[in-house]
Amino acid sequence: MTFVGKILVILIMVFALFFLAVSTVVMTTETNWMAEAKKRKDEITKLQTKVTEAKGEVDKAKNELAAAQQQADKDKALLTSQAADIKAELTRFQTEIEKQRTSVETAQENARRSLADAENRVKETEVL
Repeated sequence: MTFVGKILVILIMVFALFFLAVSTVVMTTETNWMAEAKKRKDEITKLQTKVTEAKGEVDKAKNELAAAQQQADKDKALLTSQAADIKAELTRFQTEIEKQRTSVETAQENARRSLADAENRVKETEVL
């Protein structure tokens, strides 16, 4: 065998060992892609189920929010009308109190005049 033949044999042996190492690495890191795809598909199905449930919960929350807003609007209208009624009643009471004060003041003034007249008559009577 010539020197060039020996170099080629050694070169072929080096390449064979290199490809053996590469094929060993590929074989040990190889994944069963069918099982992996099925596993991922199951995960996707679970996540889609969770998304559907979450959307349902969001819709339910939106409906509850709308109902609560309607109830709040109704309560606000009721309270506004009650406040208006109370204000009207308060105004009526205040006018009634003013009328009563006026009548009391008038009665007190009349009583003072009557008392003054009575005192004057008593004095006249004493003079006579």
